[in-house]
Amino acid sequence: MGLIAILLLKFSPVPYCPIGLLLGAWCLWAGFINRRWQRWGVNLSVAMVTLAIAELLIEPRRPVTSRYQSLDAPGLSHVQNDELLGTVPRSHSRSRHTVVAHGQTVIDAIYTVDDQSLRLMPQGSLEEKSGETVVFLGCSFTYGEGVGDDETLPARVALCRPRWRVLNFGFSGYGPHHMLANLESGRVSRICGENPRIAIFQMIPGHVQRVAGWAPVRPDAPWYGWQGSEVRRLGRLDDRRVLLTVKRLLWKSRIFSELIAPHIVSQADVDLTVAILQRSAREVARQFPGCEFHVLLWTLPEDPFSPRVRTALQKSGLKLHLVEDFAPEVQQPEDFRYRIPFDSHPTALAHQRLADYVCREILPPTEPPAGVTP
Repeated sequence: MGLIAILLLKFSPVPYCPIGLLLGAWCLWAGFINRRWQRWGVNLSVAMVTLAIAELLIEPRRPVTSRYQSLDAPGLSHVQNDELLGTVPRSHSRSRHTVVAHGQTVIDAIYTVDDQSLRLMPQGSLEEKSGETVVFLGCSFTYGEGVGDDETLPARVALCRPRWRVLNFGFSGYGPHHMLANLESGRVSRICGENPRIAIFQMIPGHVQRVAGWAPVRPDAPWYGWQGSEVRRLGRLDDRRVLLTVKRLLWKSRIFSELIAPHIVSQADVDLTVAILQRSAREVARQFPGCEFHVLLWTLPEDPFSPRVRTALQKSGLKLHLVEDFAPEVQQPEDFRYRIPFDSHPTALAHQRLADYVCREILPPTEPPAGVTP
């Protein structure tokens, strides 16, 4: 039984359905073998079979097949291990990402990554730059998963402000803990080479689960927690191997992943996430005098803990911009003009809407070229 369960957990897409049926059959058999436990055996058997059927009937919210293909060499991964962040995009690479849902291709995009493991920007020559730099940090929403190199939020800002240097430190599965690790290590400073004028972190409510280690992405991510009254890096999330194994097993259950996990967010998790953002803001101020730190928050309606995250950030003292205030339509998962079907990442049009806001409300007004009277 144990060997069968291990094989099912490793290879079956819905492992807890056959495991539940096997346990139900075993409970029924045990109940009839031992008459004293017959009632318990029957009841447990019914419970196991019921859970097994529920596992089979619950549809995943994102029934997709995702595939990355290197355009540099066959079989080459689009990511590489990194001691600081756990995983980063493979440097100096091009890869094609396709996502198919219900037989329909919903994503077909090419990602180009520079020698610093940053998504490539549509930059002009350095001689044309004014010396001002804006840094974007965040997850796949910032990286631009699902759209082309020139369609991401940072890319659209770069096209809007061609004299500015724009850097994209986002990547799929990242969160505030990756941003703080980037800042504390000096990686942002080394890559910038000069003080940025603006730093923008694009946030989704799901980052809280990533900070707490509950999300099934990037288990090798930086692990931050409290040491006294200060937030400190404690290692990597996968340092807690027993807890990580339990979480991985839980995420293989559709009952857990679809019905329970979206609600597993404590106020302590929210407070820790906000504290990491505040610590990041202090790091930006310390390392880059005069640089402004902004948080661009998606209060996604499909995330039940969005209101708690919004309330905590509104009380944090950070410069907060709510997408629901200036472009509420882009947050609606059923509006496929702004959200990719069956995937929910922003479309190119959504990135453009946010870029318009950033250029208009966050970046300083443009200055006319020398010799031109406004």
